[in-house]
Parts: sequence; C-alpha cells; structure tokens
Amino acid sequence: MNFDLQTIPFARELGFTLELCDEGKSLLRYTPRAVHGNSMGVVHGGALMALLDVTMATAACSVNPGVATVTIEMKTTFMRPAALLEGSELVGRGRLLHRTHKMAFV
Repeated sequence: MNFDLQTIPFARELGFTLELCDEGKSLLRYTPRAVHGNSMGVVHGGALMALLDVTMATAACSVNPGVATVTIEMKTTFMRPAALLEGSELVGRGRLLHRTHKMAFV
C-alpha cells in the first residue's frame, strides 16, 4: 500500500480506512456516524460522494505514487439510501480503467 489517507484531512475526519491501494485497485471502508446523516435519517449524499472520490483517487494514485490527482468530473446516480445503522459499514472499491499522461479514468 503506497498511499496515506492521513494526507487527506476530510477523509480522516469522516473516518475512512484504506485496506487496499495497489495495481490500479483500491478498497476503503467507512462507518458513518449520526452526524453524517441528512434530514431523512440516511447517510448524506456528500459523505457518499466523498467516499467515492477518495476511492477513485487512491486507485488512480496506486499506479503512480507521489503524483497528485484531482477530480475534474464525477457523476453518480443514487439507487437507494445508505441507512444510518449503528456500526454499519460502507465499502468503496475502486478500479483504474485507463490512464493517460494527465488523466485517469476510474
């Protein structure tokens, strides 16, 4: 594993943990807390998007350590809510599909 989540304060604040970051793949775990919820009592979409964003970035960085990545475009369609259940864990799995000199598609 060649990536340190401690360099991303927001990921650290949300409590993301990194289990895999190697050969274009990443795996992160996230146990949402009540403060990460929205007014409907489910995990806030912004927290979910943050998990996706960091998952993609770690997959991209795994093949080119030390090179910073920034998200230029990201879209998702939420199919169902992520319930805020005590101790419930969400898992983000990233896979690098293609990399050019300046861009990564994850």
